[in-house]
Amino acid sequence: VRSLYRQLLRLAEHVEPAARRKHVELSIRTEFRLPLRDDAGGVGARVEKAQSSLSALRMLVPKSAQPKGLQAQGTRFVLRDGKVQHGSASRSTFGTTRDNRITEDQMDHHHRLLRRQHFLEKPPVKH
Repeated sequence: VRSLYRQLLRLAEHVEPAARRKHVELSIRTEFRLPLRDDAGGVGARVEKAQSSLSALRMLVPKSAQPKGLQAQGTRFVLRDGKVQHGSASRSTFGTTRDNRITEDQMDHHHRLLRRQHFLEKPPVKH
């Protein structure tokens, strides 16, 4: 919850004009300082509201002004063990990795092609 509060305030710093910025910052602070009520869903409802406010602020603030950590964030869904979960997939879950090193045979073939097009030698002289 605290990180969500920080993200909202960091984005609010870049809202233009200054009068609107102060209003946005004040509304964020007052919303987070309100006491929790047990009947309205408590913390879960507040977190959802804060996340929707964060999404709305991201639309107002240009990407160039957004802090680097906030630009690439988004909701991701990953299929693990037959269940859809929130989070990100590790590289190992994407399947096989490929060895991208160039072998000796590939390098020989590359040089043959270069010679065939006369890139490794002086061009033939025409009489």
